[in-house]
Amino acid sequence: MAKQSFESLDLIIFALMLSISVGIGIFFGCFRKKPKTTRYLLVADRNMGSFPVSMSLFASFMSGASILGGPFDTYYNDIMFCWSIAGVCICSIITNKVFLPLFIEQGYTSAYQYLEKRFSRKVKLMATFAFIFNTILYLAFVLYGPALA
Repeated sequence: MAKQSFESLDLIIFALMLSISVGIGIFFGCFRKKPKTTRYLLVADRNMGSFPVSMSLFASFMSGASILGGPFDTYYNDIMFCWSIAGVCICSIITNKVFLPLFIEQGYTSAYQYLEKRFSRKVKLMATFAFIFNTILYLAFVLYGPALA
């Protein structure tokens, strides 16, 4: 098996991508002065467009497991994978019509804030620990799967 490594064009593209990312961070962090309130940092003063929000959510859910697992599942189980996409669409509509208006109306920035106000601090902590446990398990699979490919 031949040894794979970066070639000069790969290194140039990689350096360019990192330079653009660092440049954006420096520009918005140092030169563009905005109020540093919690509301601005967490929800962008609630005036960000739907396109950047949706692209951010899309990018955060993409992983090596998604890229490798989607085609694999479709190949072995035919198009049953489409049912999970339908489920995500239905869940997104329900979230958009039921939960988001409630959160916006009450001024909440997270589901944990809602859980604490609606129930108690114990419920919020249980949900937090459940999320952390779930995320640790998820990251184990997401990082290990592409390492095997």
